[in-house]
Amino acid sequence: MALYTAFFGDAMSTFERITQNPAQMGGKACIRNMRVTVGMIVGQIGIGRSIDELLADYPYLEREDVLQALRYAAWLAEEREVVHDGAIAENCVALTNDLDFGAVLAASSGAKPSVVQIRGDDLNPNAIGAKVIAALRQLEAELRAGALVTVDLVRTGLRILPMG
Repeated sequence: MALYTAFFGDAMSTFERITQNPAQMGGKACIRNMRVTVGMIVGQIGIGRSIDELLADYPYLEREDVLQALRYAAWLAEEREVVHDGAIAENCVALTNDLDFGAVLAASSGAKPSVVQIRGDDLNPNAIGAKVIAALRQLEAELRAGALVTVDLVRTGLRILPMG
């Protein structure tokens, strides 16, 4: 079983206002450690709200917060397309720390590619590597057929694709 890796930690330094914490908002990308997700901001813009309207409704946000959320969402969409399409083309399992990748799978309604999401503060292989390898071995048949597997230090989750 081949793996197609996609880890986003290095690029996060470009987005200094975007933070992710597994213990906050389910690990979703947030603005400056606040309980305001990138998805909420992008969703509001998507339904026609202006940046000025968002800033009026959320006075603790700054214009650059909204702009950076939009840039981050665009970057993620581009990266996910590359990973998603690359993993399909090469018949691989995508291995990623991108906690929102499941939404891409749900939206695509496809049974491929299988994805292994790694959750946690410490992505060092010494910390979580054994759990990932154990999950790959234990769930190999499911991953070959199409699955979303989430691994953290405490548990491993499994969803069969397509998600619906």
